[in-house]
Amino acid sequence: MKVKTMSAIILSAFSLTANAFQGENFKVVSEKLTQSPGFNGGIISQDRPSSRRILSAEALAWAHDSSGRPLEYVKIQGDHNVSLYNSTNKTARYTYTYVLSCERAYQNFERTVDLYPHGNFTDSSHSYGTVQKEREGTFGVNVNTRVTGASDAYHEAHAVLRIRK
Repeated sequence: MKVKTMSAIILSAFSLTANAFQGENFKVVSEKLTQSPGFNGGIISQDRPSSRRILSAEALAWAHDSSGRPLEYVKIQGDHNVSLYNSTNKTARYTYTYVLSCERAYQNFERTVDLYPHGNFTDSSHSYGTVQKEREGTFGVNVNTRVTGASDAYHEAHAVLRIRK
């Protein structure tokens, strides 16, 4: 009974991961998450309606303000969106990155996708992490989304981390 329950939970987790992005006629080739030492965070995929664009690549980024106290772990976060469309008769490869950073603390997520002829792909994700500041002050939070490949796109957003006693 425990084995069946665990199998169901594991399959559910894989199903959620498989539905994290959407589209037609594509293949995820690779993905990688890199974080600076001491950065604790991740990427959460979000459902957003997909729409075909005339452009081959679109990148969007949103940053969120945060606040906390000295020596506290404070959550920083951002949102990302990538929309890709291949209107040719050849496979097109795209690589996109999601970056969340606050000074020297950062997280970098990268995924490579092959988009087959007349295929489309959309991914909307939420990035998050915790940072710790020793002193009061205002610190920049940067979020960017970059697409490179058959067509390029880039968007960045900025927010503020306020540390007060």
